[in-house]
Amino acid sequence: MTGVQTCALPICFPVTIQLIYVRQGPYGPYVQLGDETEDSKKKPKRVSLPKGVSSEEVSLEYALGLLSLPRLLGTHPETGGKIQANLGRFGPFVAHAIAPKEQEFRSLKKEDDVLTIDLERALALLAEPKRGRAASRTKPPLKELGLHPEDQEPVNVYQGPYGIYVKHGKVNAGLPEGETIDTLTLETALSLLSAKAGSKGKKSTAKSTAKSTAKADDSDGANSTDPKGSKAAAATRKTAKASTATANTTKTTKTTSTKAKTASESETNGSGKITPTSGTAKKTTPKKTTTKKTP
Repeated sequence: MTGVQTCALPICFPVTIQLIYVRQGPYGPYVQLGDETEDSKKKPKRVSLPKGVSSEEVSLEYALGLLSLPRLLGTHPETGGKIQANLGRFGPFVAHAIAPKEQEFRSLKKEDDVLTIDLERALALLAEPKRGRAASRTKPPLKELGLHPEDQEPVNVYQGPYGIYVKHGKVNAGLPEGETIDTLTLETALSLLSAKAGSKGKKSTAKSTAKSTAKADDSDGANSTDPKGSKAAAATRKTAKASTATANTTKTTKTTSTKAKTASESETNGSGKITPTSGTAKKTTPKKTTTKKTP
Protein backbone atom coordinates (compact mmCIF):
# COMPACT_ATOMS: atom_id res chain seq x y z
CA MET A 1 0.00 0.00 0.00
CA THR A 2 1.20 3.54 -0.70
CA GLY A 3 0.21 6.45 1.48
CA VAL A 4 -2.31 8.95 0.14
CA GLN A 5 -4.44 11.64 1.76
CA THR A 6 -7.93 10.51 2.77
CA CYS A 7 -10.72 11.96 4.95
CA ALA A 8 -13.33 9.24 4.67
CA LEU A 9 -13.04 8.41 8.38
CA PRO A 10 -13.44 11.00 11.16
CA ILE A 11 -9.69 11.55 10.77
CA CYS A 12 -7.98 13.34 7.88
CA PHE A 13 -4.66 11.63 7.24
CA PRO A 14 -1.66 13.58 5.93
CA VAL A 15 0.24 12.60 2.81
CA THR A 16 3.03 10.11 3.42
CA ILE A 17 5.54 8.52 1.07
CA GLN A 18 6.10 5.49 3.35
CA LEU A 19 4.79 2.10 2.41
CA ILE A 20 2.12 0.42 4.57
CA TYR A 21 2.27 -3.35 4.99
CA VAL A 22 -0.12 -5.97 6.31
CA ARG A 23 1.93 -8.75 7.86
CA GLN A 24 1.52 -11.88 9.91
CA GLY A 25 3.37 -12.00 13.23
CA PRO A 26 3.69 -14.60 16.01
CA TYR A 27 0.73 -12.99 17.80
CA GLY A 28 -1.46 -12.45 14.74
CA PRO A 29 -1.74 -10.05 11.79
CA TYR A 30 -0.73 -6.40 12.03
CA VAL A 31 -0.19 -3.32 9.89
CA GLN A 32 3.20 -1.64 9.64
CA LEU A 33 4.14 1.86 8.56
CA GLY A 34 7.48 2.02 6.71
CA ASP A 35 10.40 -0.36 6.44
CA GLU A 36 12.89 -1.60 8.99
CA THR A 37 16.22 0.20 9.21
CA GLU A 38 19.65 -0.73 10.51
CA ASP A 39 19.02 1.44 13.57
CA SER A 40 17.42 -0.95 16.06
CA LYS A 41 16.15 2.00 18.14
CA LYS A 42 14.01 3.35 15.28
CA LYS A 43 11.43 0.66 14.67
CA PRO A 44 8.49 1.22 12.30
CA LYS A 45 5.08 1.72 13.90
CA ARG A 46 3.01 -1.45 14.11
CA VAL A 47 -0.62 -1.95 15.18
CA SER A 48 -2.27 -5.33 15.61
CA LEU A 49 -5.57 -5.94 13.85
CA PRO A 50 -8.61 -6.04 16.12
CA LYS A 51 -10.08 -9.41 16.95
CA GLY A 52 -12.26 -10.73 14.13
CA VAL A 53 -10.59 -8.67 11.39
CA SER A 54 -8.63 -10.71 8.84
CA SER A 55 -5.75 -9.53 6.68
CA GLU A 56 -7.88 -9.75 3.53
CA GLU A 57 -10.39 -7.24 4.92
CA VAL A 58 -7.81 -4.51 5.57
CA SER A 59 -7.97 -1.57 3.16
CA LEU A 60 -5.65 1.39 2.90
CA GLU A 61 -8.19 3.57 4.65
CA TYR A 62 -8.61 1.09 7.50
CA ALA A 63 -4.84 0.63 7.90
CA LEU A 64 -4.31 4.39 8.09
CA GLY A 65 -7.02 4.56 10.74
CA LEU A 66 -5.28 1.97 12.91
CA LEU A 67 -1.92 3.67 12.50
CA SER A 68 -3.44 7.00 13.61
CA LEU A 69 -4.37 5.61 17.06
CA PRO A 70 -4.75 6.85 19.73
CA ARG A 71 -7.60 9.15 18.68
CA LEU A 72 -8.39 12.25 20.72
CA LEU A 73 -12.18 12.42 21.14
CA GLY A 74 -12.34 15.53 23.32
CA THR A 75 -12.31 16.52 26.98
CA HIS A 76 -14.44 15.40 29.89
CA PRO A 77 -17.02 18.07 30.82
CA GLU A 78 -16.47 17.61 34.57
CA THR A 79 -12.73 17.03 34.93
CA GLY A 80 -11.42 18.63 31.75
CA GLY A 81 -9.25 15.54 31.18
CA LYS A 82 -8.57 14.22 27.70
CA ILE A 83 -10.58 11.28 26.39
CA GLN A 84 -8.96 9.04 23.81
CA ALA A 85 -9.85 5.89 21.88
CA ASN A 86 -7.13 3.31 21.44
CA LEU A 87 -6.38 -0.35 20.79
CA GLY A 88 -4.60 -2.45 23.42
CA ARG A 89 -3.61 -6.03 24.01
CA PHE A 90 -7.07 -6.77 25.44
CA GLY A 91 -8.95 -5.02 22.65
CA PRO A 92 -10.28 -1.51 21.89
CA PHE A 93 -10.96 0.89 24.77
CA VAL A 94 -11.48 4.52 25.76
CA ALA A 95 -9.24 6.25 28.29
CA HIS A 96 -10.03 9.24 30.50
CA ALA A 97 -7.05 11.18 31.91
CA ILE A 98 -8.26 12.12 35.40
CA ALA A 99 -4.84 13.41 36.50
CA PRO A 100 -1.40 13.66 34.88
CA LYS A 101 -0.52 10.13 36.04
CA GLU A 102 -3.98 8.68 36.61
CA GLN A 103 -6.39 7.29 34.01
CA GLU A 104 -9.57 5.26 33.96
CA PHE A 105 -10.40 2.83 31.17
CA ARG A 106 -13.52 1.22 29.70
CA SER A 107 -13.54 -1.52 27.09
CA LEU A 108 -15.64 -0.97 23.98
CA LYS A 109 -18.71 -3.09 23.36
CA LYS A 110 -19.10 -5.37 20.35
CA GLU A 111 -21.16 -2.78 18.53
CA ASP A 112 -18.51 -0.04 19.04
CA ASP A 113 -15.72 0.73 16.58
CA VAL A 114 -12.47 2.23 17.82
CA LEU A 115 -12.15 4.24 14.58
CA THR A 116 -15.64 5.76 14.62
CA ILE A 117 -16.63 6.06 18.28
CA ASP A 118 -17.42 9.65 19.29
CA LEU A 119 -17.16 11.64 22.54
CA GLU A 120 -20.80 11.14 23.52
CA ARG A 121 -20.53 7.36 23.37
CA ALA A 122 -17.21 7.42 25.22
CA LEU A 123 -18.75 9.46 28.05
CA ALA A 124 -21.60 6.96 28.30
CA LEU A 125 -19.12 4.08 28.66
CA LEU A 126 -17.10 5.95 31.25
CA ALA A 127 -20.26 6.62 33.26
CA GLU A 128 -20.88 2.88 33.66
CA PRO A 129 -19.53 1.25 36.86
CA LYS A 130 -16.20 -0.42 36.38
CA ARG A 131 -16.34 -4.18 36.43
CA GLY A 132 -13.35 -5.85 38.00
CA ARG A 133 -12.27 -9.44 37.66
CA ALA A 134 -14.00 -10.47 40.88
CA ALA A 135 -17.26 -8.88 39.74
CA SER A 136 -17.11 -10.68 36.40
CA ARG A 137 -16.74 -14.03 38.21
CA THR A 138 -19.78 -13.43 40.45
CA LYS A 139 -22.71 -15.57 39.33
CA PRO A 140 -26.29 -14.36 39.71
CA PRO A 141 -28.32 -16.39 42.23
CA LEU A 142 -31.02 -18.79 41.10
CA LYS A 143 -33.28 -17.62 43.92
CA GLU A 144 -33.14 -15.02 46.70
CA LEU A 145 -34.61 -16.41 49.92
CA GLY A 146 -34.24 -13.34 52.12
CA LEU A 147 -31.95 -11.87 54.77
CA HIS A 148 -30.25 -13.73 57.61
CA PRO A 149 -31.80 -12.67 60.96
CA GLU A 150 -28.41 -12.33 62.68
CA ASP A 151 -26.48 -10.04 60.33
CA GLN A 152 -29.10 -9.11 57.70
CA GLU A 153 -26.89 -10.55 54.94
CA PRO A 154 -28.62 -12.18 51.94
CA VAL A 155 -29.28 -15.92 51.79
CA ASN A 156 -29.35 -17.05 48.17
CA VAL A 157 -29.51 -20.22 46.13
CA TYR A 158 -26.82 -20.93 43.51
CA GLN A 159 -25.98 -23.58 40.94
CA GLY A 160 -22.55 -25.11 41.52
CA PRO A 161 -20.48 -27.81 39.79
CA TYR A 162 -21.77 -30.40 42.29
CA GLY A 163 -25.37 -29.30 42.41
CA ILE A 164 -27.62 -26.64 43.92
CA TYR A 165 -26.60 -25.03 47.23
CA VAL A 166 -27.55 -22.19 49.57
CA LYS A 167 -25.02 -19.53 50.49
CA HIS A 168 -24.70 -17.06 53.37
CA GLY A 169 -21.44 -15.15 53.61
CA LYS A 170 -18.67 -17.75 53.34
CA VAL A 171 -20.83 -20.72 54.37
CA ASN A 172 -22.27 -22.98 51.65
CA ALA A 173 -24.68 -25.84 52.26
CA GLY A 174 -25.92 -28.32 49.70
CA LEU A 175 -29.61 -29.16 49.39
CA PRO A 176 -30.67 -32.50 50.92
CA GLU A 177 -32.23 -35.21 48.79
CA GLY A 178 -35.80 -34.47 47.89
CA GLU A 179 -35.45 -30.71 48.37
CA THR A 180 -35.92 -28.44 45.33
CA ILE A 181 -35.63 -24.72 44.65
CA ASP A 182 -39.42 -24.37 44.56
CA THR A 183 -39.95 -26.04 47.95
CA LEU A 184 -36.93 -24.52 49.68
CA THR A 185 -37.79 -21.86 52.29
CA LEU A 186 -35.68 -19.42 54.27
CA GLU A 187 -36.23 -21.41 57.48
CA THR A 188 -34.95 -24.61 55.88
CA ALA A 189 -31.96 -22.80 54.41
CA LEU A 190 -31.08 -21.31 57.81
CA SER A 191 -31.21 -24.78 59.36
CA LEU A 192 -28.87 -26.19 56.67
CA LEU A 193 -26.44 -23.30 57.04
CA SER A 194 -26.41 -23.60 60.84
CA ALA A 195 -25.62 -27.32 60.65
CA LYS A 196 -22.82 -26.71 58.15
CA ALA A 197 -21.31 -23.89 60.23
CA GLY A 198 -21.43 -26.12 63.33
CA SER A 199 -19.59 -28.95 61.58
CA LYS A 200 -16.90 -26.52 60.44
CA GLY A 201 -16.52 -25.24 64.01
CA LYS A 202 -16.06 -28.79 65.36
CA LYS A 203 -13.37 -29.53 62.78
CA SER A 204 -11.50 -26.33 63.67
CA THR A 205 -11.69 -27.14 67.41
CA ALA A 206 -10.41 -30.68 66.81
CA LYS A 207 -7.46 -29.40 64.80
CA SER A 208 -6.58 -26.82 67.48
CA THR A 209 -6.75 -29.47 70.23
CA ALA A 210 -4.52 -31.82 68.27
CA LYS A 211 -1.92 -29.09 67.73
CA SER A 212 -1.96 -28.11 71.42
CA THR A 213 -1.52 -31.75 72.49
CA ALA A 214 1.40 -32.22 70.12
CA LYS A 215 3.12 -29.09 71.46
CA ALA A 216 2.58 -30.22 75.05
CA ASP A 217 4.08 -33.65 74.30
CA ASP A 218 7.15 -32.05 72.73
CA SER A 219 7.72 -29.63 75.63
CA ASP A 220 7.22 -32.27 78.36
CA GLY A 221 9.38 -34.93 76.70
CA ALA A 222 12.42 -34.10 78.84
CA ASN A 223 10.43 -34.18 82.12
CA SER A 224 8.11 -37.04 81.20
CA THR A 225 7.13 -39.55 83.95
CA ASP A 226 6.66 -42.27 81.35
CA PRO A 227 8.93 -45.28 82.24
CA LYS A 228 10.07 -45.62 78.65
CA GLY A 229 10.91 -41.96 78.52
CA SER A 230 12.85 -42.20 81.81
CA LYS A 231 14.81 -45.24 80.60
CA ALA A 232 15.70 -43.47 77.39
CA ALA A 233 16.89 -40.40 79.31
CA ALA A 234 18.91 -42.59 81.70
CA ALA A 235 20.52 -44.42 78.80
CA THR A 236 21.48 -41.12 77.25
CA ARG A 237 23.08 -39.89 80.47
CA LYS A 238 24.94 -43.20 80.91
CA THR A 239 26.37 -42.97 77.40
CA ALA A 240 27.51 -39.41 78.06
CA LYS A 241 29.27 -40.46 81.29
CA ALA A 242 31.00 -43.36 79.56
CA SER A 243 32.29 -41.03 76.87
CA THR A 244 33.65 -38.64 79.54
CA ALA A 245 35.36 -41.49 81.43
CA THR A 246 37.02 -42.76 78.26
CA ALA A 247 38.31 -39.30 77.48
CA ASN A 248 39.73 -38.92 81.03
CA THR A 249 41.43 -42.36 80.86
CA THR A 250 43.09 -41.50 77.58
CA LYS A 251 44.32 -38.20 79.04
CA THR A 252 45.74 -39.92 82.16
CA THR A 253 47.58 -42.54 80.08
CA LYS A 254 49.20 -39.85 77.97
CA THR A 255 50.27 -37.91 81.09
CA THR A 256 51.84 -41.01 82.77
CA SER A 257 53.76 -41.89 79.62
CA THR A 258 55.12 -38.35 79.41
CA LYS A 259 56.24 -38.39 83.08
CA ALA A 260 57.98 -41.75 82.69
CA LYS A 261 59.87 -40.51 79.69
CA THR A 262 60.96 -37.36 81.53
CA ALA A 263 62.20 -39.36 84.58
CA SER A 264 64.14 -41.77 82.39
CA GLU A 265 65.95 -38.94 80.69
CA SER A 266 66.84 -37.26 84.01
CA GLU A 267 68.56 -40.40 85.31
CA THR A 268 71.08 -40.45 82.51
CA ASN A 269 74.67 -40.20 84.04
CA GLY A 270 77.59 -38.27 82.74
CA SER A 271 79.13 -41.27 80.97
CA GLY A 272 76.15 -41.58 78.73
CA LYS A 273 74.83 -44.70 80.52
CA ILE A 274 71.23 -44.89 81.60
CA THR A 275 70.43 -46.11 85.09
CA PRO A 276 67.36 -48.38 85.26
CA THR A 277 64.33 -46.64 86.66
CA SER A 278 62.38 -49.73 87.58
CA GLY A 279 63.09 -53.05 89.23
CA THR A 280 65.92 -53.77 91.73
CA ALA A 281 69.21 -52.12 90.97
CA LYS A 282 72.29 -54.31 91.35
CA LYS A 283 75.26 -52.87 93.24
CA THR A 284 78.55 -53.12 91.45
CA THR A 285 81.59 -53.68 93.71
CA PRO A 286 84.84 -52.55 92.21
CA LYS A 287 87.55 -55.28 91.99
CA LYS A 288 90.68 -54.83 94.10
CA THR A 289 93.99 -55.09 92.29
CA THR A 290 96.79 -56.78 94.27
CA THR A 291 100.38 -55.94 93.42
CA LYS A 292 103.02 -58.44 94.38
CA LYS A 293 106.30 -57.05 95.56
CA THR A 294 109.45 -58.67 94.16
CA PRO A 295 112.23 -59.13 96.72
